[in-house]
Amino acid sequence: MKNTLSFLIGLLVIAACSPGNDKLETALRMAGDNRPELEKVLAHYSQSPADSLKFRAARFLIENMPGHYTVAGKKVEWLRAKIDNDSTASYFLKKVLDIAICYLDDMSYGVRKLEDVRHIKGDFLIHHIDRSFEKRNKYPWAQNLPFDLFLEYVLPYRFENERVDCWIDSLQIDPDKYAEALFVDNSKYTLWNVENYLPVDGDQFSIYHPLIKEVLRHSFQYECRNAAAMTALQSRVTALPASIDFFPHYANRNGYHYWHMTRSPEFKEPYVANSLERRAAKVYRKTFSIQPHAVLPKNEYVPPLFREPFQKDVTEEYLHTADIHIKPVTLPRRTPRYAYLYTFCDLTWTPVVIGEFSAEATRFSNIGKNILYLPGYYGSYKPRAMHYPFILQLDGAVNYLVPDTTRRLKARIERKYPLTQDVFQYEKIVRPAAVYASNALPMQLTHPLLSGMTMRKSYLEGQLDTTRPYRYWLVYLPQETACAEIAFFDKEGKIIRGQINEQFKNLYDGDPLSNQSSVFNEKIYATVDFGRPVAVSRVVLLPRSDGNGIYPGDDYELFYHDLDGWRSLGRRIATDYFLDYDNLPAGALYWLHNHTRGVEERPFTITLSGDIRFW
Repeated sequence: MKNTLSFLIGLLVIAACSPGNDKLETALRMAGDNRPELEKVLAHYSQSPADSLKFRAARFLIENMPGHYTVAGKKVEWLRAKIDNDSTASYFLKKVLDIAICYLDDMSYGVRKLEDVRHIKGDFLIHHIDRSFEKRNKYPWAQNLPFDLFLEYVLPYRFENERVDCWIDSLQIDPDKYAEALFVDNSKYTLWNVENYLPVDGDQFSIYHPLIKEVLRHSFQYECRNAAAMTALQSRVTALPASIDFFPHYANRNGYHYWHMTRSPEFKEPYVANSLERRAAKVYRKTFSIQPHAVLPKNEYVPPLFREPFQKDVTEEYLHTADIHIKPVTLPRRTPRYAYLYTFCDLTWTPVVIGEFSAEATRFSNIGKNILYLPGYYGSYKPRAMHYPFILQLDGAVNYLVPDTTRRLKARIERKYPLTQDVFQYEKIVRPAAVYASNALPMQLTHPLLSGMTMRKSYLEGQLDTTRPYRYWLVYLPQETACAEIAFFDKEGKIIRGQINEQFKNLYDGDPLSNQSSVFNEKIYATVDFGRPVAVSRVVLLPRSDGNGIYPGDDYELFYHDLDGWRSLGRRIATDYFLDYDNLPAGALYWLHNHTRGVEERPFTITLSGDIRFW
């Protein structure tokens, strides 16, 4: 037997060295002293033709093992000790947290990488493969699952850079729910179609469990990567092919998004919540297998997104895409290996698409439409534009945004971020507001000076046709409203300040995010005492909002984008709830930055008639 085993291992090594097995031999060579452990797995499954699929599974795991690792170090071990020592959390929650700490920002610094290829033991891998096949053969919905889906989305033993353990033994389907699933035909054979995820025994936990806050320092429900990892773990326990797909950066707002997706072998149309409102240029999928990725040229920076070997471009599964060619307007002094398409996210240009740079024209494939892009490359670590920003239109045409200084525009800007449906609804509710005035209290509320307000992009206003001064000015707010600010303007367009009754101090504190909520079934009257009669020509109401309007006293700077980057058109302190500009170069891309507050800002274009569209 000993000689037979040695002979088999010898055959495997010879086979691994053949041209068709470069990946396997590379992995075995990288294993170093751990090579016998991996060869032990291959030899184990080469004994019988009945184990041919398991042999393929072993090869798949070993060939793609290089690059997978467990993070280690003082910080991560300290967090893992907190997880292990907690007696109130289930194993499921502890496993989810062990995965989640890999996402923490400080886990990319001061940590060691324990490479799987050098540390995974043969017995562990054999046990994991055997148990995975037991589930594949046991669960009816997994028995006819295409083998490639099984390899990529069911078989892998890890999810991120967490500790490797026998979770496949520790987590099982809830036995009662499993019995129900076997009883119902449409879940017994097509579980992935009906999205009827079977609960894992012991996975019931509160997202507000104190261990979550202690380890992650934030609530679990607000981090999509954690939620995606949790549901992927649930799916893999139940032998459902599960992937984690993600937008690396939104194309029309700040942030990113990760979600879990069951890979159905029947249906192709995946759904992402809020995908119509939240746009992305690219969609990627996390994989266990090694995917094509960028090499690292000498003296050229390549962003981490494109160095990642375990992700696959799946944009075409979600979006109607286009291929485009961008010819550089100016050539760099040193020809780079790669060019990129950047989208504007988190107040900066962020790379989301990569292509091989060409002085003739760089080709970018399978990119999302109706999105603003900046084509460029990296000079050292700083992105440099190789053409003007452009809009990839729905018909696939490229519309460059080139400033035209021979034509000038006028525009009134009322927001720095697109108006959302939620904010619009708050404005609608406040629209019936009325304004009364008197020189004595109590006030007779029979004839309002102003009845109903005109809606603007972030505020409501009413013009008064009287010049008569009054000391007391009262504003009636409709029931079930939430209002942030009241402002009174004189005929010179300057804000007049007085004293508001204490009950409504939030309406007069200058903060657009502190709201005064109405009381249901009661009429709400906010009274401002100016101490003397004053003439008011205009009243502004600021409804509950996202804080992305224009606010008096805030410091704003308007930019337009030239080939060399953002060029300032000057800073100013707002004196009203809008900013008026003239003499703007036509055809350009603009960005209004608030130096005082806020992080949500989007670039925009302006038509010749002054209409603003955010991108």
